[in-house]
Amino acid sequence: MQSLFATGVVVLVGLSMNWLFGSPDSDPSDAVLRPTPKAAATAHAEARKPQAVDWQTLRELDYQTGAKSPAIAHLVSDGVIVRVPGFMVALEDAADAVTEFLLIPYPMSCVHVPPPPPNLMIHVKMAGTQKQKVFWDPVWVQGRLQVVETASPYGEAAYTMTGMLVEPYQP
Repeated sequence: MQSLFATGVVVLVGLSMNWLFGSPDSDPSDAVLRPTPKAAATAHAEARKPQAVDWQTLRELDYQTGAKSPAIAHLVSDGVIVRVPGFMVALEDAADAVTEFLLIPYPMSCVHVPPPPPNLMIHVKMAGTQKQKVFWDPVWVQGRLQVVETASPYGEAAYTMTGMLVEPYQP
């Protein structure tokens, strides 16, 4: 709640006491709403911060029709960077570092059991030629998400992501 107040702090500039107390001849058009420098800096930092996304939200995509919920439409819009927890399934033979992998909600679901539905799989390609260490434990993957169906030997993914950062999962 405190951060809500910190980012929403506004200063009223140009108000006379007459307008505040309801004088009939006062003009409220003098009032200018300006964010305080601290609120503007906080809002800017929040805009750059990746948005954490859970698998329940990703499930809202209807992969058969392509219909997106408002939450999904926001997540795949330009400029939005997301952060999704999950498990890596390497799509390359290299055991130590890869440029492409699937991100799935639970471990090894694509290898030993039927794969999850497409709206619960993300095909991640690391940005540029960046190689990513393969993790066997849960990870956070950060990047830009798109609704693009891709096929792999382990199942179809309804999402693709340009990966920017992969790091061990920490709640």
